Amino acid sequence: MHRQIDYKAALAGVSVIKVNPAWTSKTCPVCGARRRDRVGKDFVCLVCDWEMDRQHNAALNILKSALTSNEALARAVRFQPGALRHDVVSPLYDLSAREGAREEPSGVESDALRI
Repeated sequence: MHRQIDYKAALAGVSVIKVNPAWTSKTCPVCGARRRDRVGKDFVCLVCDWEMDRQHNAALNILKSALTSNEALARAVRFQPGALRHDVVSPLYDLSAREGAREEPSGVESDALRI
């Protein structure tokens, strides 16, 4: 899959930055503190009180890693103070409206869903 992404990105003239996702949902993007316990749906930093959806928190940490690994990209991206807390990060859909759905899909569909 990585090879295919690299291939398609090269055809489109898009660069790919690979980031290790380890600990991204358990690390605070503000102060860098790590939680060793299970985080749950929301990440709450025990050091600086940062609070955010666990998946959005992981996305911020992946973005930070990508920016630190690519100087040109880091220079091109600008954030207003406090933007990541309210303005920029917003869910694309209402998670509470998905009654009966798993919080984290396993990647394996049940037989009832196959056509």
